[in-house]
Order: sequence, then structure tokens, then C-alpha cells
Amino acid sequence: AERLVAANAVGRIVDNEAAAAAEDKLKYAAECDVAAAAAAVPPLPTRIKNFVWRRVVMNKLVWAWVSSALIILILWLLGGRGTPGYGRFAIRHFSGELADPKRTEYAYALAADAPLGIVLSWFGFVFHTAMVLGIVQQAQASRPGYTATFRWFNWALLGVNAGALVLKVVQSQLTYNGLSAQLPLWFGTATVASFLILVHVVRLVDRGIVFGFGQRYIISRHVLAAEMSEFARKYHAYVIAAMIINDFWFHPFESTPGHLLGELNDLLLLWQMALIYTVDHRNAWWTLALELIVLPHSAIIALNRDAFKRDMNLATPSSGVSGMFGFGYLLILVVTQMWQGHLIKRRWLRWATRAFVAITFVVSVGLCYGLLYGFARIWQVVSIPAITYGLFLYFLLTFSLLSRIVTACTPRNSCVRSAAAAVVTVIVVGGSFVPYYFILGG
Repeated sequence: AERLVAANAVGRIVDNEAAAAAEDKLKYAAECDVAAAAAAVPPLPTRIKNFVWRRVVMNKLVWAWVSSALIILILWLLGGRGTPGYGRFAIRHFSGELADPKRTEYAYALAADAPLGIVLSWFGFVFHTAMVLGIVQQAQASRPGYTATFRWFNWALLGVNAGALVLKVVQSQLTYNGLSAQLPLWFGTATVASFLILVHVVRLVDRGIVFGFGQRYIISRHVLAAEMSEFARKYHAYVIAAMIINDFWFHPFESTPGHLLGELNDLLLLWQMALIYTVDHRNAWWTLALELIVLPHSAIIALNRDAFKRDMNLATPSSGVSGMFGFGYLLILVVTQMWQGHLIKRRWLRWATRAFVAITFVVSVGLCYGLLYGFARIWQVVSIPAITYGLFLYFLLTFSLLSRIVTACTPRNSCVRSAAAAVVTVIVVGGSFVPYYFILGG
């Protein structure tokens, strides 16, 4: 018994020594790992350099904003620094509205059309559109995935857009006029408005129709939002590209604040076009910013229009049109755009942001119409959203019907289906132009 007790005691001592040795080894290994990790962490200057390189220098969206801002500065310098007509062209101003007060006219066109300007502007528009649509079709036919790097079609689109920009600057400096000299104002307005509504359709499953509702189905369970949105996402490029290019060639490169914001929006949208099939193309904050530029742009254009017309004694000092556009698009942000769930990850911060935007809208509308325009005109705030949501519903219902017909009658991933989808989109979008024809007087 004594021998057995002694043997057990010796065994425990051996086990304890082995456990202590194993623990020492683990501690030593952990210390080595910590030392290796500390050695692997680069010094602070290197980390800052790497962050700047990855997040700034190699960030395509940073390049989009910086290059577009520099181009806007150049256009401001070339465009007379805010003087209509670049300070050297005789434009028609609002002479048509002076003859007919019910008429709505685009003021920034030459009093007398120049044949060379007509040829250059239309050639630029047709060539630009054909090249972009051809590249988009070839890119889509190759069925590429979304990556962080540029591929041949991204570089091709960037090059085509850069060439079109140079041609537009030269044409605008030589002959001034854009397509607005031949196309009516309602056409240009409808192009931009319909483009924005089509973006709502593309984003349907992300933010719904109003207050996040409508992400699963539209009106009834037989009209699925995902089905509609998927069709729009796959084939939206053709029509949206044509709309963006039309707006780009529609206006002369004027240098008033409102025009410069519109030109900035066009330049950023051309960048978005070049970013197809990259992860940046679907960046939620980037795409929302592209939608929201129309808010200050439309309000400032209306303010500038009122000031321009007051100089010609054609308008009262406070027509309230700027409030109609500015607060109208702000209301769309409150009701629809800010309900895109993955913009802000933290739930409490997401709801706090929504509450802040909504309160800002209510307070600013009350102050603006209470002090400037008068509450008798407050109905203007809902006019733009009424048109937008009416056409939004029209888009959803017509697209849901025609997309099913195209899907059932054409082969999958074929040129025939792409062409049919483009035709269907043109028909649906063309129908949305009708209200603007009547609103803006033809």
C-alpha cells in the first residue's frame, strides 16, 4: 500500500511537470505570435499611405467626382462665368413666352439657328448613342460578372464618353446650340423625369414604392416586385443610356449655377455608364447621390428662370416654382428614396436619419411657404410627386405585362430578347412623355 501511494504521488508529480511544460510552450508560442503580429503591422505612415492609395487614388468614384468637378470649372470659364450666351451669343431668352404667356419655352438657344450647329449637335448625339449602345450590347452578350476592376468595355465606354465631351465642348463654343434648338422643352424635361422614374423601378426591391412597402409585390400577389425589378435591371441600360446622352446633348454648356449642376449630373451619369458590371456601379450611396442632384439643380434652375424673366418683366418676384421642384423632389426622398434599407446598417441610426430628414422637410416647407410664397401655393409641393408616382405605377403595370410577354416569346440571353426588351422599354417610356406634353404646353 505504501509503495502504491508513493507511485501515485510520483505519477502526479510527473503529470504536473508535463502540464507545466506544455503550458510554458503555449505561452511561448503565444508570445511569438504576438511579436510576429506586431512586426507584421506596418508603421503609421505606411498605413496612411496604403489607405490613401486604396481608398482615394485607386477609387474610381473619387476619380469620377474630381474629374467632373474639374471639367465643370473649365466649362464655367469657357461659358462666360455665369453670363447667358457665354457673353457673346445672341440667345432668344423668353421671346416666345412674351408673345404667348401660356407657352413654356427653353430660353438658351440662338435667336437664329445655325445650320452648322444643327449638323454637329445631331451628329454628336447619334454617333455617341450608337457607340454606347453597341458597346453595352457586346458587354451584356459576354455575360460578365461584377468585379472591382475595369475591363475592355469599361475603358471603351470611358473613351467614347471622353471623346463625346470634347466634341460637345468644341461644338458648343463654335455654334452654341444643343438639341434644344430643335426639340421642345417638354421633351427634354420628360427625358430626365422618366429616367428618374425608371431608376425607381430598378430599385423597387431595395426600397419599395412608399415607406418601404411594395418590395415583395405590386398591388396584388400576382405581380411580383422581384420579377419586375429583375427585368428592369437587366435591360435598363439601353434606354437609360439613350436618355442620359439625349440630356447631355440637349443643353448648351451654359455656366449659370443651375446649368452647371445639371452638367455635373450628366458627367457623373456618364461615369456611371462607364462603370457597368463593376461593384461601384451598384454602390448605394453613389447611386442615391446621382438621383438627388436633381433636387438642387431643378430648384436653382427655377430660381434662375424667375430672375431671368423678372429682368424682362415677364414674371412676379415669387412664382413658387423653385419650391415646387425643390420640395417636390425632397418629398420623394422622404417617402421613397431614404427607405433603401442597406444604406445605413445600424437600425437606430437609420430611423434617426429618416426622422431628421422628415422633420427638416416639414420645417423648411413651413418656413418657405409661410414667409415667401404663401400657404395658398403649398399644393405645389405635391405636384411633382403626384406626377412621379402616377407614372411610377404606370411603369410597373405596363412593364409587368410586357416583360412577361417578352420573356415567354424570346430565347433566354439572346440578341432577340435584348432587342425586344429595348423596344418594350421605349414604348413604355414613350407613353410617360404624354403628360409632360400637355403640362408644358406642347
